[in-house]
Amino acid sequence: MSLPRAVGATAVLICVMLAGCIDSTGGSDEVGARPDAGPTHPEALLLDDELPGLVVEIDFVEGYGPSQVALDALRATLEEVTRKNPIDVVVDEPSPAPDGPRTDERLADFARSVLDHRGEQPFTWQDRGVLHVVYVDGERADGAARGVYLSSHEGTVFLFPDTWAGQAPVVSVPGLPVDGPSETDVERHVLIHELGHALGLVDCGIPMVQDRLDREGPPCHSTNDASVMYVGYHDVTDDPLWWADRETQGPAWRFDEGDLEDIRAFQAQSA
Repeated sequence: MSLPRAVGATAVLICVMLAGCIDSTGGSDEVGARPDAGPTHPEALLLDDELPGLVVEIDFVEGYGPSQVALDALRATLEEVTRKNPIDVVVDEPSPAPDGPRTDERLADFARSVLDHRGEQPFTWQDRGVLHVVYVDGERADGAARGVYLSSHEGTVFLFPDTWAGQAPVVSVPGLPVDGPSETDVERHVLIHELGHALGLVDCGIPMVQDRLDREGPPCHSTNDASVMYVGYHDVTDDPLWWADRETQGPAWRFDEGDLEDIRAFQAQSA
């Protein structure tokens, strides 16, 4: 890999079409499960006792790099919810596209081949927690999704920009034209949603203070439509790519108060 550039410093398949999926393949691969040695991924990302810093490595196939909108949202969210200092978001140089279909095993192999920040224990590098984000071309072969968090493979988030390419900036509600999600709106939503899975939100790694788990849909998703972890986005139209966030008129991309309360309780209990 080429020398990265720093943007700043400071299986049971679980899916939702707009945002994505997480894998929960049982045993030590369960979301938030403790590896043989070292912290869980939520512990590595949220607690600062043994891992005071955080590094986010972002790798991408050439032509599929992250938008600045998504990077800014990721940094702002991490600064809000973690106790890490410093937080480095490192965007690596582009990589050639991997061969073959985008199965989870092939994706994991690709992620391992490009990950520079790897410690002896999962989810760590030196004295920092690690979040790995990979943008790849094409579509996921093991289930339709715009993003997937593979907890059993170094805790990597994969995003598939081809699945939202050409997303129209406007959708029409009968009798009421409204601003719809742009490509960067959808990218930002998917990235923060998958971050929520890595953090163990909605009873998938850290406990809920107030129960809001949707038990009718895929696990690890919220019943609260103000949260980026909401199970469905059909409130404005029947298009699953659209949900009107009350502030941005695009796909919701923020954690709600319930999500934040869970994170604060988890951190307080571990202090």
